[in-house]
Amino acid sequence: MRTTEQARSLYLAELPLIERIAAAVARRNGVTGADSEDFLSITRLKLIENEYAILKKFHGRSHISTWLTVVIQRLFLDHKQREIGRWRSSTEARRMGEVAVRLEELIIRDGHTFDEACGILMLNEKHAVSVGELHWVRVRLPQRAGRPVLLGMPRDTDATTDGMEIERAAMRRERAEVAGFTSIAIAKGLLTLSPRDRQILELRYRDGVNAVEAARRLGITRQQLQRAITRALAALRLALEAGGISRQMALDMLEHESEELLPQFASGSSKP
Repeated sequence: MRTTEQARSLYLAELPLIERIAAAVARRNGVTGADSEDFLSITRLKLIENEYAILKKFHGRSHISTWLTVVIQRLFLDHKQREIGRWRSSTEARRMGEVAVRLEELIIRDGHTFDEACGILMLNEKHAVSVGELHWVRVRLPQRAGRPVLLGMPRDTDATTDGMEIERAAMRRERAEVAGFTSIAIAKGLLTLSPRDRQILELRYRDGVNAVEAARRLGITRQQLQRAITRALAALRLALEAGGISRQMALDMLEHESEELLPQFASGSSKP
């Protein structure tokens, strides 16, 4: 085993490498800014405490960069485990309900992939939801640092930004899939509405006609128009529920998506 002086010399010689690896581990796990600096301070402290006890264990049987990567990743795992002990569901997850809270726990707290979380929710826990609905919930959950992700060999630490870009691209694809799921659900719902209700929604959301002009074209007052819109959206919500979408999710879809999606898809609502 190394002496304290040898371990201290190793620490000082490799401090730039230690800092690079610690920054890469933090960045790979979505930890940035002050939180990243905190982890770097924790890493330095752990490596020097008890007279450099950790560094005394390095016997030179592997490359120092490889060994330090393993050590620092373990330090990060310990650091995150202490934080997970204080886990709290996000406000948005609680607002969306039980399934959203559980999905957030599985993905962010427990580190499951989205597909694994779907399997647990739908097969193991028997929640009556579809993959599309879970996609819709997933992209609305706030971004939070989850279970640590291990780096590859240290030579890959400079490439972590590539990994982050891959993750961002995956999120963009996921959002596109969710938009597709939502738009299809709404388009199907529109097909079930009466011609009059479809006309009202098309005027307001597809054509962007203001309330005064829409009321004039329909031959009704603005108050009657507002009641008609409320009735049409309620009918659309019921149609979404009849298609297997939960009540809360149907409400959220119409709250978040109507002005964005109805303009795009209401034009196809009268097609068979």
